[in-house]
Amino acid sequence: MVQIARYALNRRRRYALSRQRRRWGFAAAALLGVGATVFFLSQLEQTPAWMRKKQRKEARRESARLQRDQGPGRPPTVHVERNASTGLKVPLGDQVE
Repeated sequence: MVQIARYALNRRRRYALSRQRRRWGFAAAALLGVGATVFFLSQLEQTPAWMRKKQRKEARRESARLQRDQGPGRPPTVHVERNASTGLKVPLGDQVE
């Protein structure tokens, strides 16, 4: 009777250990898979040096074009006198737009 009880307890202990090892194996495999996925995705986001250089060059060209198209930052200063007449002093052909 004692041998049967010991056999049952040992069998139960072995089954519990195998179940725990299996869980640890699945957890390790899942962790390894997540790590590999993160590594490969991080490698995809990296761009080669020639591509970064090309993007910087295009950005410089675009900013220079925008600066050319923008024109002067401030409007020119205008001299205004108090109580001046509102009539035109400059002929229409000579006015600066």
